[in-house]
Amino acid sequence: MTTKEFNKLSINQRLHLLKKEGEFIGSRLSLGHRVHLFSCRGHFLEMWILIGIDQIRWIEIQTNSSILNLYIEKIDLRKSLDT
Repeated sequence: MTTKEFNKLSINQRLHLLKKEGEFIGSRLSLGHRVHLFSCRGHFLEMWILIGIDQIRWIEIQTNSSILNLYIEKIDLRKSLDT
């Protein structure tokens, strides 16, 4: 799926895609939102949820390396090795 094709999807279609094919990577807080990062079809997708009313505000492809680095800082690889 191209970025252009993804951008044409409604928020409900984007959510359905995430539920069906997305792989959760991590979360962060930003401007009154919980933001979850997923990997899906070769893209990183962010889902923004408004804190307080728990409402999904938008889902977008994230390509900004500065923002993606915010998730990397929170990943603890030791947890993955503890099996």
